[in-house]
Amino acid sequence: MSSISRLRHKEAIKLVASDELLNEDTVNPFVEVSFQHTVYQTNTASGSHPCWNEEIEVDFISPGHDYSFSNLSKIKDNVYINIFDEVIIEKHEDHCLKSCSSHSYVKKNWLGSIIFPFSALLQQSEFSDQIDVLQRAQIFERNCKAVFPNRRIITTVLNDEGIQMLVTRYIKALNPPQQLLDIFLQDSNTTLDLIARFVSLIPFMPDTLDENDGSDIWMTSERCISLAIGNKEEHAILLCNFFLYFGKSALVLLGSSMLEGHVAYVLTQESDEYLLWNPSTGQCHKQFDPFCPLQSVDCLFDDKNVWFNIQQNNTPMAVHFDYSKESFWKQLIPKNFQGTKPQSIQITGFPIQMPYTDVQSVIDAVYQTGIHSSEFPQTEFALAVYIHPFPNNILSVWVYLASLSRHQ
Repeated sequence: MSSISRLRHKEAIKLVASDELLNEDTVNPFVEVSFQHTVYQTNTASGSHPCWNEEIEVDFISPGHDYSFSNLSKIKDNVYINIFDEVIIEKHEDHCLKSCSSHSYVKKNWLGSIIFPFSALLQQSEFSDQIDVLQRAQIFERNCKAVFPNRRIITTVLNDEGIQMLVTRYIKALNPPQQLLDIFLQDSNTTLDLIARFVSLIPFMPDTLDENDGSDIWMTSERCISLAIGNKEEHAILLCNFFLYFGKSALVLLGSSMLEGHVAYVLTQESDEYLLWNPSTGQCHKQFDPFCPLQSVDCLFDDKNVWFNIQQNNTPMAVHFDYSKESFWKQLIPKNFQGTKPQSIQITGFPIQMPYTDVQSVIDAVYQTGIHSSEFPQTEFALAVYIHPFPNNILSVWVYLASLSRHQ
């Protein structure tokens, strides 16, 4: 055997020996996830078949804090997943300064990596379901504006937390203040007039943003009442929700008025006629009322869908309000659309009663319950504390705890 062959044979033996050592749990791998210049790391495992079973939460900031689909789709960042082998190398005495406090240092050897774009996440799991609906809404608006550019159409707005959502989510039955319900107990029609008058008395906030740029912010009806202020659309939504409490067939109507410009009305159906309610005045007009200031009927929405008026004549007297007719109304969500199942919220709670000695004892008692160790994301908690005094400075403390977990 030549010297070259012997050398190759020795190298092959070394490689085989290295592989055998590799398979004998000499590898200590860990994972690094890098996104937007921030690195996250798992714990170090052992062996050539590691199982980390860890969940890494990656911080994400959208440019301008705009989380709309159109803006998210422009993000070009990649997610980098690298696997390293942690190697501990012992230091030799002659190479270490006297001030060295450790006789070893850690080195990481790169084993492999996976790279995928952030845009791939937009197509995954429940997040894509929400994005699909919002994207559908944006396309729907563009298509409607292409046919009738002067007609109003709003499908999505920002809530008070800056999250984009469908306008349909603002519609739900809401009970009016009990004082209004007690005035005319035997006359429901007069009660409706009184409620419309009540809504009109809530101060109006002028619209300073262009509703076509997707940055319009709407408050919920509860928020509108608590702050005692709202824009035109929020007034209409509030009145619509009050009417739904009485079991009325009610929708929010977007259009224009000769007196107020852009307006939001409430449309109700009473047997064989349609009524148009103006939230800014509290007045009610029948569809064929010549004194109704409403000039155009452009869009309708309730808690289930948004309808755009595609009839050539959009004056109230000429409009067919039967939005089930696809030749008259174009709907955002088709009848066969399979949306996501609504979330359910599981509530778990209990009280703790104990003698009060100090704050730390109460904290320890709460910690021992393990209520904080929920594995569900977006879990919220509720807490209330009551201390009842007894003679001689003896105190009894009650701690009420609850966790709310969202299930898709």
